[in-house]
Amino acid sequence: MTFEQTLVGRDNTIKTQRCLVRRWIRPYFSEINCPSLTQYDCTIIMQQIWIGIHGLQGRTLISLLGLLNRYITFYGGNIDLKPVNKLAKNNIQDSGPKALASFEFEKLIAKCNDPVMKTIILCGVHAGLRKGEVFGLKVQDITPDNCILVQRSYNGPTKSGKSRIVPMTTALGKGLAIQMENKNLEDKIFKTFDPNRKLVKLCELARIRKITFHQLRHSCATNLLNQGCSIRDVQEILGHAKPSTTMDIYWSAIKPKLNTNNYFKGDYNE
Repeated sequence: MTFEQTLVGRDNTIKTQRCLVRRWIRPYFSEINCPSLTQYDCTIIMQQIWIGIHGLQGRTLISLLGLLNRYITFYGGNIDLKPVNKLAKNNIQDSGPKALASFEFEKLIAKCNDPVMKTIILCGVHAGLRKGEVFGLKVQDITPDNCILVQRSYNGPTKSGKSRIVPMTTALGKGLAIQMENKNLEDKIFKTFDPNRKLVKLCELARIRKITFHQLRHSCATNLLNQGCSIRDVQEILGHAKPSTTMDIYWSAIKPKLNTNNYFKGDYNE
């Protein structure tokens, strides 16, 4: 049995973990050498990965370290990676999430002439939905009181396994209403595709930094925190299992030096 065969979780999680193992663990760590590895060896290698030309993001490094610890143990090693873990967490807190600034969001929306894609972008920025949750939405999930009942991903349950209710902005409500026209209650609102490819092209047209769909979700959380929403409220909107998860990711976003202009404050339906 190989280490990859021991991975468990949702399909996308396993796919991501296998990619991390293939790209970042196996090229640097040999199965044969795992029993003789020292903590110093691992620290040096991980620092090279962190500051090298590959440039992993902080949270990806945290996931990678967890996999690495299990990988080394699986192949007979016995070391403590806590010092390297601490280094990675410090980098996360220093860098903060990659949220869109208000002018970037305005430029992005201005260049989007596709009503489907525009509504999908609003699902991320105005409601904080994950990509899978957007493509799991059905007509029946849009409530009469202008909220979204998030209760599934496109291929199964939500990441936390729980449902949540998210308020809609006026702009998002109008966009969803158009997409739901001539559809039945059980119909999905959007056909599944990869929005990141279109996002890259839109960013190029708008002449802003390239982003992924997940960064739209970061933008929602950062903006809500800057409006004065509590960590608890943001946690519930994002669907994080624990408030500490929200704090770990977005603490730097509520520092005064990172405060951004609000681009949809007061736009929620009453």
